[in-house]
Amino acid sequence: MTNIDAKLAEEYAMHTSQSFFLTGKAGTGKTTLLKKIIKESKKNIAVVAPTGVAAINAGGSTIHSMFGFPLKIFVPTFDRVDINSATNKALLKNHLRYRTEKRKIIQELEMLIIDEISMVRADMLDAIDYALKYTRKNQMPFGGVQLVVIGDLFQLSPIARDEDWSVLRNYYKSPYFYHSMIWNETKPLIIELKKVYRQEEETFIHILNSIRNGNPESESLDLLNERYDPDFTAINNESIILTTHNYKADDVNLKALNSLESRAHKFKAELTGSFSESSYPADEVLTLKEGAQIMFLRNDTEEGAYFNGKLAKVQKINNDDIKVEFLDDNGTYFLKKEIWENKVYTIDKTTNEISQEIVGSFKQYPVRLAWAITIHKSQGLTFDKAVIDVEDAFAMGQTYVALSRCTNLKGMVLKSKVSPRSVSVNSEVKAFYQNAPDAEVIAEGLQLAKNLYSRKKLKSAFNFGYLLDDLEDWKVVLDKKDIPEKSKAMLLSMNLSQTLKNLDNVSKSFQAQLDKLFKNYETSNDSKIIVERAKKAISFFSHELFKKSIKPVHLHIQEFALKKSVKAYLGASEDLLSSLWGKLNVLYAADFLENPIWNEDKYQLNDLPKTNINTKKAKASKGDTFLITLNLFKEGKNIQEISELRSMAISTVESHLAKWVLKDKIQISELMDMAKVKTMLPYYINSKDLKLGELKKAIPFGTNYSELKFVLAHYQSNLEKGNLRN
Repeated sequence: MTNIDAKLAEEYAMHTSQSFFLTGKAGTGKTTLLKKIIKESKKNIAVVAPTGVAAINAGGSTIHSMFGFPLKIFVPTFDRVDINSATNKALLKNHLRYRTEKRKIIQELEMLIIDEISMVRADMLDAIDYALKYTRKNQMPFGGVQLVVIGDLFQLSPIARDEDWSVLRNYYKSPYFYHSMIWNETKPLIIELKKVYRQEEETFIHILNSIRNGNPESESLDLLNERYDPDFTAINNESIILTTHNYKADDVNLKALNSLESRAHKFKAELTGSFSESSYPADEVLTLKEGAQIMFLRNDTEEGAYFNGKLAKVQKINNDDIKVEFLDDNGTYFLKKEIWENKVYTIDKTTNEISQEIVGSFKQYPVRLAWAITIHKSQGLTFDKAVIDVEDAFAMGQTYVALSRCTNLKGMVLKSKVSPRSVSVNSEVKAFYQNAPDAEVIAEGLQLAKNLYSRKKLKSAFNFGYLLDDLEDWKVVLDKKDIPEKSKAMLLSMNLSQTLKNLDNVSKSFQAQLDKLFKNYETSNDSKIIVERAKKAISFFSHELFKKSIKPVHLHIQEFALKKSVKAYLGASEDLLSSLWGKLNVLYAADFLENPIWNEDKYQLNDLPKTNINTKKAKASKGDTFLITLNLFKEGKNIQEISELRSMAISTVESHLAKWVLKDKIQISELMDMAKVKTMLPYYINSKDLKLGELKKAIPFGTNYSELKFVLAHYQSNLEKGNLRN
């Protein structure tokens, strides 16, 4: 990617917070640039798409699964709606009560990429804007998240059913995303990629451009229609038919497959975890025969043997060995199964970095029958030879999508002539593109956008509002759980609330100071004072955060780690501690104009006070409550201290210790004076009934049940070893 438009898009994505629409003709490298941005950007990024297959191909998730939206239209007001078919702002809030993990992902998001934006309706974009603002508690457009939308409006358009549009037309000029309220309010940049990589033939590129714009000259149509051949038989000519409807493509493929005399072989996909049927990227059951024409469904990233859309013919099938011959160069290849992954977004609690977790997979040979394919499914593919059937084109842009899949005119055959009527384009789409600024204008605003992004990022490092949300999550668990010594936890809760609220108030004041410093910077161009003030602020906030939040929570977890019935509460406490550490790390990572600010010592785990409680040993033996008591005793804790630490009755602790005396892990001399033990032992030896109550009656001098338990365990231990006789 060296062309200026792609470079500008990359710079805006990597180093600014400016939202923009990345568009361009078919074959201009939009997908390639998308993948590069995702791979190289240091921002927290999420990728979404309107359909399951598009989401899998983009390596992201669907819009609905990301935001939890209902499958209804969205009315961008509080107007009353029919709840069976629509939702509004008030109703949508009920779907925005995310679990902690999802809420934190949305709160830490820096860039949201929407692929295949041409298919996203206006109301969906407004719903995304509302969800981001509500969840992030930020009324900036898209809640302060940079929005990058990718697609080509001259290709497939959004679907709005008549009954849906009868409602939405009261709020939107058209279903296209750029008529959403938030788009009109903010008017993001339009960056159009102009360099075409798919086609090299200038005449063909000119024809495609004229059809894309809906105004082909008669000379262009005449030249194109020279490829018209209604009697052409694609099946035996190593071409692929692009047609308008699924039933047409399926009918061609089935008839061609049945015409082959070779035996049919079925290959079932291997599914693991969660993978929606609507997102299957290939046939769940693939039926192949020797002689079948197939198309690859993805790129070979390991060997480069094939690419998405490459055609081949099945030569030989022997069990799972499938040998194919490529149609373009006659090379041969043995098919290997590929894995598509269903991923969900997760967040690292200690760094606040968003990553992806694989929750399901789909393993199958990356091919499909390919005598025919729908135009819709051909988006993003490239063919050297294709037969185009657009006689029943039913959507604007279908003809352009079909024609632009081809690399040249020579390899194209038309089953029906292309007329001006079949290449009609929405006039509003044309008007929208005419407002796109030139590359020079976009370049002029780049440095300012970078400066604004640097300011925004520095201010966000001092935002403590989300920590208050994390604290509330912890308090919810605290309120629900009946934990021992709850008063201690309640006191910590009050202290943390006060500390974090104070930090939040101070941080808002400091952010206001930063705004003033930024204004001075515009004239002085001297960032020294900004860096100095930010450094002092990091010193203050990190000290307060560590001493008054991280340290108390750490000690609290240490104290409660050995208590009973606190598993869920401890989990919530550890989540809170991770969030506090995460915020500390964000402060230390703050920069201005990509220059790090903090270069001093940092608070680390080793700075936390050590305790005498071996929590690792205790947690490793979480299911063995007796062993935990033994560990504490060996660490020097007395019975009273163990009782308090574990919130146990003293008698229970004594029973635990008696068990370890019996197992010879504790010596009786560690619990009692041996002189008294020797005085008590004869009564055990001579007693026919070893019940503690009877022994207490038999012993004529003063003793208690604790001593009776310990001596009984000591007696039985020695009896088992043969040191005593009964």
